Amino acid sequence: MKLQHATNLNSIPNPHHQIASRILLMIAVMALGWAINVRDGLFQPWALVGLTICILLVGGEIFTRSVRIFDSFRIRLHDRLEKTVMLTGILFCFLSMYLYLPGSWHGPRATHGYHLMLYSAMASCIAAVWMDRYRWIFFGIAICFFTAMGTWIIYKVPQPYMDVWMLQTEGLKAMSNDNNPFASTFVDSYNRPELYAPGALQNGIVHQGFPYPPMVLWMDYPGFALGGDYRWSNLFSMIVSAVLIALMRPKSRYGMYAALLLLFTPRALFVLESGWTEPTTLLLFTATIFCAVRFPKLMPIFLGMFLCSKQYLLFAIPPIILLERKEIRWAMLVKMLMVAFFVGCAVSLPLILLDIKAFKAANFDIASKAAFRVDALSYLALLSNVTNFIPSNSLASICGFGTAIIATIFTLRRRMHSPFGYAIAVAFIHLIFFAFYKFAFCNYYYFLIGTICAAIGAMECSEEKIAV
Repeated sequence: MKLQHATNLNSIPNPHHQIASRILLMIAVMALGWAINVRDGLFQPWALVGLTICILLVGGEIFTRSVRIFDSFRIRLHDRLEKTVMLTGILFCFLSMYLYLPGSWHGPRATHGYHLMLYSAMASCIAAVWMDRYRWIFFGIAICFFTAMGTWIIYKVPQPYMDVWMLQTEGLKAMSNDNNPFASTFVDSYNRPELYAPGALQNGIVHQGFPYPPMVLWMDYPGFALGGDYRWSNLFSMIVSAVLIALMRPKSRYGMYAALLLLFTPRALFVLESGWTEPTTLLLFTATIFCAVRFPKLMPIFLGMFLCSKQYLLFAIPPIILLERKEIRWAMLVKMLMVAFFVGCAVSLPLILLDIKAFKAANFDIASKAAFRVDALSYLALLSNVTNFIPSNSLASICGFGTAIIATIFTLRRRMHSPFGYAIAVAFIHLIFFAFYKFAFCNYYYFLIGTICAAIGAMECSEEKIAV
């Protein structure tokens, strides 16, 4: 009995180790937020510094998690930097948001209203961090101000200068009129044919169709149908994602800290304004991790929807084995995968079967033929800008997929079987993938900021382990 009791005590995570790990991951979130803040997620040498810091911190957390020699460093880190890091992060986020004004906002009234909401949200976030006793009240107030800012920006920028917004809007219009959303078209507003795959642009019309899987259509449609703009669904997704992260481990305040960093990461409003689809993908991801922590029986349902929400989530499949805690139970793993598979088929096939050829062209063929982007926030773009060497699509794909496979093997070998392990694995693998791929922009890295924040929220707290 005594031996069993001692074993249980040894299995309890070192609380200093946990807290310092959360701090390092919060610094990674800030570094990545700074990287996409430098030039709206486009290539810039200084932005790559932030990306590199994020990769090193996330990779270092994975590598050192089972290496006890680093514990003393983590304890010293915790003792000095706990709230200082979070408050510094909040000030950085709000300073960046203060300097950013959407292009269509004009006049002192608009500027005054934006800044008033910004100051109020910042005060709420600082109070949530500083006043532990009332942190949930101030967290709720901060969410209210973020909702107001998101509402404001949708009204002030009714038609963003972004092809993604036009693609999704035209696809949703087609769906509303009982037409095939994957065969929709839109007018080219960029006048830059190199941005599209060969043959996609004809006489000023882009023939691309809805470029995302059916799950995105289902997620976008409520905002489009009820509010006339699918970005209302994106705003809802951002808010709910933050709430789920904060509530994963209610006894730990770090989930709330991570949620605040996600809500007010410097380019959060830019992602909302532009209409990128990553907020909906992030909601499905955080729901998956939340259920893995709190309601395991529901987790496979959201896992199936998450994996069917974006084409690049291929590398979110191998780490699924990490959702099986400690030892892999193959029967349970197969059952989980079967549920996820059938859910994915249920939400995808009704729309895909309308026109398989159009779906394949819109979701895969056009993207695979698109040219390498020298303005991507990636190391390949750095190489291209320094040497004037333009990698071919094949070479860029080999670099991206090859490095992601290596990152997958590295991550799985650490055997971090927990919801945290799955979340941090998805974050790290896709960080490597985008950093060496032909596409890497603000929306992709916003999603990864969210995955890191979800990992922080899912990290086990020692109080819960002791209670068990």
